[in-house]
Formats: sequence, structure tokens, C-alpha cells
Amino acid sequence: MTAQTAEEKATVWILGAGFSRALGAPLFRDLFKTDLNVTASGLPLPDRIPDVLAQYRKSAPGGEPERFLWHDPEEFLDLVESARTQSGAKELIQRVTSLPVELLVDRGRRALAIECSQFLRGANPLTERWLPYLMWVNRLSASDTVVTFNYDRVFEVLKENRSSILDNGYRTDFRVIIPGPGWEDHLSETQALGCAPVLKLHGSVDWVAREGAIVVDDTPNLAATSASGTDLVLAIPGPGKASLRREHRNIGHLWRVAKDALSKAQRVVFLGYRFPPSDAQARVEILGCMKDAARVGRLTKVEIVLGPNRGAGDVVRMQGLVTYATSDSPSPLVHPLFVEDFLSMHF
Repeated sequence: MTAQTAEEKATVWILGAGFSRALGAPLFRDLFKTDLNVTASGLPLPDRIPDVLAQYRKSAPGGEPERFLWHDPEEFLDLVESARTQSGAKELIQRVTSLPVELLVDRGRRALAIECSQFLRGANPLTERWLPYLMWVNRLSASDTVVTFNYDRVFEVLKENRSSILDNGYRTDFRVIIPGPGWEDHLSETQALGCAPVLKLHGSVDWVAREGAIVVDDTPNLAATSASGTDLVLAIPGPGKASLRREHRNIGHLWRVAKDALSKAQRVVFLGYRFPPSDAQARVEILGCMKDAARVGRLTKVEIVLGPNRGAGDVVRMQGLVTYATSDSPSPLVHPLFVEDFLSMHF
């Protein structure tokens, strides 16, 4: 295990889709562009997924102009989820499709889970593309907290291969905290062992709700075989994202742990995360905690890694948000690198 030293800063790593991009993960804006990422699995799929994806493309930019209704998958999922309870959203949906709202919701959720799973089928963490990630996790310790908004199983794949990874000289001193029964004991044990907790605040493609509890189900085709797409514990854009932590209290507890870590952080690093529009609550809470830590002089370093283009809109916006929120701290450092480059050079 990695022992915490006096020189180590309490660090919170905040991960978005750009973190897993080099491993083949899709960015949110690139979902649903083709059926191939869903159908190429060869696994049995629920019927009509292609119909739902085709409907998305018809009403997206580049589709049929008279049917334009959303700009990207985030807006699509937000609208169809909202249509379950809001008549206005349902009327908008019915303008462009005769597909039932519940079908759009169910198949949209399943397609999202499948696309966020496919890139890790047969993954080998000992290949070169994984090297930056091995270098990074090798240095994680109890002074680190990993907060991820990704649904994928990158950390789980690393753990599943920990023996071979250890044989190659790298440690995996982290634990994904599952918000099921006994999660507090799991967290305490993780910290006592000097490991970094990984907090998946938006759920995971292998989490499913059963009898009111969250359990891990490693069935290879869980997105297709679950009784309903709504059984998948995923914070999908829409009304359900904010309510997920109320419906599953232990996810709310994970948020509390994350916010506590941010309030105590000396360093915060954003890796491929941009505060997308549907993450307004996360934006308010994360920046609020950082503001508090900066005001008392605790937070001394913030780093942003969102790609090599400093002038990109997402980069400029993130820099502005963080600068405004942490005005009592030094200006954030923007690294013009992809995540995998930063991880390679940083360690």
C-alpha cells in the first residue's frame, strides 16, 4: 500500500468522459451517431433499439430539418425522460415520432449503457494505451479521492486484472465504493488500508436496483437482460438525475463524502470533465465546496485537463467558472493536454 506522507496534498480528482476517451469510450456528444456501437456486440439486444436510435438521428442536426428537436444525445435523453411526467415535453416528442415515450426512455437508457460498456469488452490493461492509467493509479493513496461522473467500468477492469498488473510493477490501491448495504464499513476499511475511494456519483453500467437496494451485476449483457432500462442505476439527463440520490439514499451519502473531500482538498484536478449543461446541480455543489476551501486558504491548486486547445469553448468556460469560484486561490492551471498525456507526463 502507498503510505501517505507529509508532502502529499489532499487531492480530489474529478473525472468526466474525456478521462476514458483514450481507451475507446465515447464522449457524451458522440453517442447514438450509429447503430454499430450497439449492434456490433453480437449479444442479444432488446427489440426496437435501432428504431429509437434512428429517431434520435432524424431529429438531430444533420437529420430531417422539419423534425429538428434536439442538438445532442444529452438534450434527447433529457426530453424523453421529462416526457414521462411533463405534458409539454410529451407533446414535443409526439410532434416527430409515434414511438411511445416509455419505449424511448427504456431503449435510450439501454443504448447508453451498451455504448458505455462495449469499449471495455476484452480489454487488456497491460497494453500500451492503458499505461498512463496504470502510472496514475499506481500513485493513488488515502490522500486522494476520485470523483467520477462516468458510467463505465474502467476502474473495475483494473481491479479485475490487479494480479497481472501487480506482476508488472504497478499497484491498484483504490476501491470503488458501492452504495449498497455496508457501504460505510467499506469506505472506512478503504481509508484504513491507505487506499483511494472511487465515488461513482452518476451510477454505473453494472449497478442495478433490486428490492430497493443497489447491487452489482456483472452479467455481460445487463443492459439487455434487466427487467427494465429504469432498473439500471444511471443518472440520465432529465428529472431523474437530481432525484437519483433521493431515491437511493446511499448515492446521496456518496455525494456527501465527495463534498466533504472537496471542502478539505488542497488540490483539485479536473480530468476530462466540463460541467455539461445537465450537471447544473453538480456545478453548484462542487464549485461551492471549492469556494469554501479556497476562502479559508486550504485549496491552493486547481488544474484543468480538457485537451490541447486552450481556446476551446469548454476549456475557456471551465477556466472562467473555476477562477470565479476560487478567487481566493491562485488562478487555475490549464494544461493543454489530453488526459492520457497529462497522466503520462505528470507521474
